[in-house]
Amino acid sequence: MRQQHIEPTRLLLYLCGKTSSQSHKVISKSHCLDDGENATVFGYPVSICFIVLTGFFERFSYYCMNGMLVFYFIFFLNFNQTDVGPIKQAFDVLFYLTPILGAAVAELWLGKFKTIIYLTSVYVVGLVILTLGASHDITDNLDVHRGLSVFGLLVIALGIGGFSPCMVAFGGDQFQDHQKKQRSSFFSIVYMSINTGVVAATFLNPVLRGQECGIHSQQRCFPLAFGVPAALMAVALILFVAGIRMYNKTESNIVVRKPKIAEVKMVLKVLLLYIPLPVFWTLFEWQRSRWVFQTDNMAGNFGALVIQPDQMQIAKPVLSLILVPIMDLVIYPMISKCKLNFTPLRRITVGMFFVALAFVASALVQIQIDKTLPTFPSSTEAQVKFINMVNRTLDVKAGTNEFTLEPYTVLTDRNYPNIIKRTYRTRSTIVIIQDGAQPRPLAFNDFTQTPRESYIRFFNGFGSNLNILLEMQQVPILPNDMSHYFVILQENDQFKISNDAGEECVYTYNLMASGSSYTLIIPPTFTFGQNCEQNILSVKDIETNKLSIGWQVPQYFLLALGELMVYVTGLDFSYTQAPRNMKSVVQAGWLLTIGVSNIILTILNVAEVPTLQPQWAEYVLTASLLVLVCIIFAIMAYFYTYTDQTKIEAEFGHNELEDRKRKSSVGQDKHKLSLTIYIQKKETDMKRKFQLALDLYFSCHFESLQGAYI
Repeated sequence: MRQQHIEPTRLLLYLCGKTSSQSHKVISKSHCLDDGENATVFGYPVSICFIVLTGFFERFSYYCMNGMLVFYFIFFLNFNQTDVGPIKQAFDVLFYLTPILGAAVAELWLGKFKTIIYLTSVYVVGLVILTLGASHDITDNLDVHRGLSVFGLLVIALGIGGFSPCMVAFGGDQFQDHQKKQRSSFFSIVYMSINTGVVAATFLNPVLRGQECGIHSQQRCFPLAFGVPAALMAVALILFVAGIRMYNKTESNIVVRKPKIAEVKMVLKVLLLYIPLPVFWTLFEWQRSRWVFQTDNMAGNFGALVIQPDQMQIAKPVLSLILVPIMDLVIYPMISKCKLNFTPLRRITVGMFFVALAFVASALVQIQIDKTLPTFPSSTEAQVKFINMVNRTLDVKAGTNEFTLEPYTVLTDRNYPNIIKRTYRTRSTIVIIQDGAQPRPLAFNDFTQTPRESYIRFFNGFGSNLNILLEMQQVPILPNDMSHYFVILQENDQFKISNDAGEECVYTYNLMASGSSYTLIIPPTFTFGQNCEQNILSVKDIETNKLSIGWQVPQYFLLALGELMVYVTGLDFSYTQAPRNMKSVVQAGWLLTIGVSNIILTILNVAEVPTLQPQWAEYVLTASLLVLVCIIFAIMAYFYTYTDQTKIEAEFGHNELEDRKRKSSVGQDKHKLSLTIYIQKKETDMKRKFQLALDLYFSCHFESLQGAYI
């Protein structure tokens, strides 16, 4: 090989094969090496660019499609909400089980390159079928839509099975034996492309969900929601085919040579090490989903920015994108300089420990959340709030409790076990109004748990009908009646109160925050005018979330760091420890650990395993189980012996050469033996013929002598 350099401004022309003879003369100052098909950029094969971009578009497509399935099942296919979870989980299981089939096809029949081409095409076809099944203009028959959709998802699962294990293994095949560092970084780049696809899909999915389309009627535009992933997957296929002349297409060797027993043992040794991983991934996903519910009880307000609970999940892929270059360029080199033997299995073990620490951090956050949560009634209590809308002091007796209510005042935080005997664990607001000469109580139900958003409702204590204009909604309220709750979409907003006479009052609220609910009382003394706001009584039904959602960042940081160390190292380890002709199989085995964890999650969801209370105790239990899995894996890793693939392949090559020599020697010996036998046989035949001729001669000569004598 000879090293050549290309100026950065001419790099693109050089990669496109359009360099002029003049540009070849200045190839002396770049990091680009050209050796026929093995062109490199900054030490990486050029083919890696096509593979990484293909992987990004595939993951982008996958997460766009996968993020739509729950909404699609509920709002278009009309599946029961209770059935959607297991159905979605079943397809997730299938997506991680089919890589075994794809790896077998690659290693036993087509090779990785052709398998990627063919099954990626199948992937695109599956997305097209799903898009057709989501089109409500084709037919109104729901069974047809369901059939096409299920068939499309099955075809997609088959395509994913060929793409996922083969693409990673095929990317590793592009590197030479001396490019171990670059190959290890390649798996980090693959992980970054996955998380970039997650982030991109997170921003695109709400836009796609909000579109409407249709020829005969306007509905949710699921054809667009699945058509975009189909187009992205087609782009991925085109990009992969575009780099066809750059690839090192190492085809399957099993067709030529059956795997040695030692190679099979190598694969089994790696897969045996993966036995604890399904439990790890199960705990990882099972409890990480609970963090969304934890966010429900936290304040997502950062000034004008409001973060919704489900949006906080984007923190992990974003932090992963930040941590990958830091770990590869700073942390790991520093550990190497300290002469610490930080082997891949030790990285995975430490990564598991960081994930366990993430759940310890979530338990600490949960303890602080519990301190700020409002007190809700127990199973033997009913929580009641009294509002006096009568213009005089009232003496109220509830069971054995007596208290006084001043005019237009609120009495809150009262738990009375004996007031409501028919229903317990309820929260009510009792508004006392003037009904003729006597006061009369009116009861209205309140929230019995902290809501995810902020809500507001209105009570009309005024003597006539009122209209409330809030968030573009016109709501009429009769006298002495309560409206339903409205979701508050933003802070510092306004609503307008008007009556049939055309009088108006504009009320600006700036006290709403996530997880809160308010009742605004319009009293009998209310008057329209400039100071009308002062007449409105605000009652806080549920306190706002006080603990900032920012306190979840440390646990997401630890989770991202742990997953990075486990997943990226697992990809690298699966490649380097697999025989050259079975690398896709081991990659599929790595993905299979996630598939098995999805099976366990499906069983847990269907069985409706009860949660441990309080919630922080469940997080602590999860952390403890993760530490146990970590210890088991560390013990198994301690007894694992690493294999040097270069030496193994050299040994296999040497053994094959010796076998050929031995077989050749045996063949030569057999040839010599057969030749000796042939010669001996010829000699025997010649001797026999010579003896026969001699006997004939003497017989004839004897007869002639005998005749002469007579």
